[in-house]
Amino acid sequence: MNNKGFVISIDAMLALSVMLVLFIAAAFYLAQVKSSATPSLFLKEFSMDTGMVLEKTSLLKNAIEKNSSTELSSFLNKLPKNVCLEVSIFNKDNLESAEITVLKSGCNADYSEKTSIKRGFLAGSPPEFYIARISAWHG
Repeated sequence: MNNKGFVISIDAMLALSVMLVLFIAAAFYLAQVKSSATPSLFLKEFSMDTGMVLEKTSLLKNAIEKNSSTELSSFLNKLPKNVCLEVSIFNKDNLESAEITVLKSGCNADYSEKTSIKRGFLAGSPPEFYIARISAWHG
């Protein structure tokens, strides 16, 4: 009878040892994995959010109608310091040269990884279609 309890204890200890080894191996493997998609995904989401805010607050529309980048520049300078942004606004008829381009102050256009999104909006009277390109990189 006493041998049954001893065998069950050994069996439980062996199972716990195997689980501990597997847990340590998994933790070691996961510590070695590097995700290169995380920074670019963050930049893309940040660009998309910025584009939405610029459109919803009419900053893009105001920039075209007033032919001024002052409000855009002020908005960009309030964003986090670790992210650089450039906003370029193109008319639907000329996608080669931007009508307005604003670069966040303190940022250079030298980057190793850049993410850009495009967002369409209407501005002017009569309304015309414009495209805003928001580019983001780590600064």
